[in-house]
Amino acid sequence: GEPNRSIEYVNATLPRPPYTIMFNVKTMAPTACQEVIGWFGKNTSVEVQLRGGNLVYVEQPNSRTQVSTKKLTLADGASHSIVIMRQPSGEVLLLHGGKVVERGFVEAFFPDGLPSTPKSSRPLDCSLNGEVQGLKIFPFVLSAKQLEELYL
Repeated sequence: GEPNRSIEYVNATLPRPPYTIMFNVKTMAPTACQEVIGWFGKNTSVEVQLRGGNLVYVEQPNSRTQVSTKKLTLADGASHSIVIMRQPSGEVLLLHGGKVVERGFVEAFFPDGLPSTPKSSRPLDCSLNGEVQGLKIFPFVLSAKQLEELYL
């Protein structure tokens, strides 16, 4: 992927927490950094990346904080169902195939000034070399029952 040839997700505004981001991603490139979706403001960002086949959720309000998986193989050419849930407390859940694969915390402070049209590349590097389908953003954290219904 190249930064100047990225996906633009029109009207994909990220609400203030709590929220849930859902999508399917497919790539065969286990590169150091692939931006699946990123909201970039002035000195702030919220990003979802693949790094070497692992899933990484990054926020950069005042400092860069992240939650990442350690042993996934998402860069295998198959379509993978991903869910990210972000609570106002800073708790982040990363799900793969409907199962929690990582839990962690970012700063409770949430970045302001994020655009409503995120992209699949950073301004200068880290772009997606693959496909994203079915992007959904909910202004709440899905319950276990809601998740179960989505995966039936």
